[in-house]
Amino acid sequence: MLDGTNVTHDAKLVKERQLLEEWNERVTLEQRAHYEASLLFGARKLRIGVPSVILSTIVGTAVFASLSEAEVSVVLRVITGTLSVVAAILAALQTFLGYSERGANHQRARTEYGKIRRTIEQLLVGDHSTSLSQEITDVREQIDAADEKAPDVPNRAWKKAKAALEAQSINRQAAKTVPRVDTLSTQPRAALSETTDSRNVGE
Repeated sequence: MLDGTNVTHDAKLVKERQLLEEWNERVTLEQRAHYEASLLFGARKLRIGVPSVILSTIVGTAVFASLSEAEVSVVLRVITGTLSVVAAILAALQTFLGYSERGANHQRARTEYGKIRRTIEQLLVGDHSTSLSQEITDVREQIDAADEKAPDVPNRAWKKAKAALEAQSINRQAAKTVPRVDTLSTQPRAALSETTDSRNVGE
């Protein structure tokens, strides 16, 4: 009866560990996806923000230069007016699209999922002889809370995140299969040592 109880307990621990490993993979993907999303919105913010700043600077310089002239050409007025309108449109787009705020939201989500991932990893490396039911419940509540607050990730960021993690997995598998350099280098020396010893014995 005791053996059966131990088997049941061990089986439960195995299932709990498998569940934590599945959650770890999912949380790692979420963390990477929000990282890619923050980079994406950061790049979009620069694409709009940098031209807006440049055009605003050009318009301000042109207006300041025209103040010292008695007469301003029609061409300069048209160019200055056009650039001023474009700069205003870019500034309005930057505010409307909110790339800066959206990128910050994804950065916060990335931080939250990173905390959860480290908690799961700590549980996985621990030597547990008792059930992790309470710890698993705590982790689930943390994941649920992070999911509720996290913004939606663009498909482009999801694809980049999945590709990056798959590449990391392939590299880790390749590193495990490649023989170590120090191991290869010691084999000829061992063979040479055996040959030398046999010659000495023969002499």
